[in-house]
Amino acid sequence: MSIITTDTPSPQPFKGDRERRRFACEERVPTLYKFTPFNTPERRRWVSEILLPPHRIYFAASSQLNDPFDLKPLLRLPSGISERELRVLLTTDAEQHWARQPPSDELLAIYRARLRTIDLQQLERESEERVHQRIEEHYGVFSLACELDRVEMWNEYADQRRGLCIHFRADAFSPFGFAQRVLYQLERSVLPLPLPAEREVADRALLTKSATRWEKECEYRLLRYPENVYEAAGLRVEGRYGYFRPDAVTGITVGTDMPPSDVEVIKSFAGAFDPPLPLDRPRLVALPNDRPTREKAPAFHHTERFPERTGIDEQTTRD
Repeated sequence: MSIITTDTPSPQPFKGDRERRRFACEERVPTLYKFTPFNTPERRRWVSEILLPPHRIYFAASSQLNDPFDLKPLLRLPSGISERELRVLLTTDAEQHWARQPPSDELLAIYRARLRTIDLQQLERESEERVHQRIEEHYGVFSLACELDRVEMWNEYADQRRGLCIHFRADAFSPFGFAQRVLYQLERSVLPLPLPAEREVADRALLTKSATRWEKECEYRLLRYPENVYEAAGLRVEGRYGYFRPDAVTGITVGTDMPPSDVEVIKSFAGAFDPPLPLDRPRLVALPNDRPTREKAPAFHHTERFPERTGIDEQTTRD
């Protein structure tokens, strides 16, 4: 009997729930940050919906993320055991599923026959496609950063410092406190077949990323599950939108190169809060030459706070 092997990494065992989940509120992260451009009508509307009623965020699907492999784990059968043993393993798992959700007798006979004959590599591919589709349709992420003063974050996610950064409270009384830290690894996440419970699969897929490019982000993610798990923390989920209380926003920082007309719009948004939100703009400073090489890039230093302003000026929000 043949032995099934694969060139991809073997799936890693799942860790315990407490070890794997790293909530911002439990890690004592006081504030999380959302970097965003402000350079298109769509983005301006998106920012206004966060900072003005209805105060809502958007949970992005996997197809809307920057990394084409994000939220798309590999699925692999265990290696080193015979094909016969693999089919027994798969059939046992399938029978347990069918016992919970019985198909018709006719379909059950078809399913059992297919498991006895299907090419196992084809089974891997089909299982992977189904998991990716399930994640695309039923899950979503709202990505946040735990550091404000990283120039590369402003450059990549805030339109080369022409955008802004929204500050969210991350304690246990804010839904953003239940954003979870993204874990970085060298390879794409590999999940085992047969699959564990769906929530386990989703957390592994949504909370791991390749470290080659993205580790600098220090990212946390608020996850959209098929069920609403944030009601007690003040987040109401409807479709891909999450509606939150305005007191979850604690401030705004505008980029060093944001156009003055856009700054005026953001000032009016900040002034709509009661009390008005703190509104800052950093300046770039050069770091000393004796710093390590990786830190020689310019850094942000906060020096300017705009005066408080109340009310929304109709002229600045017209577009």
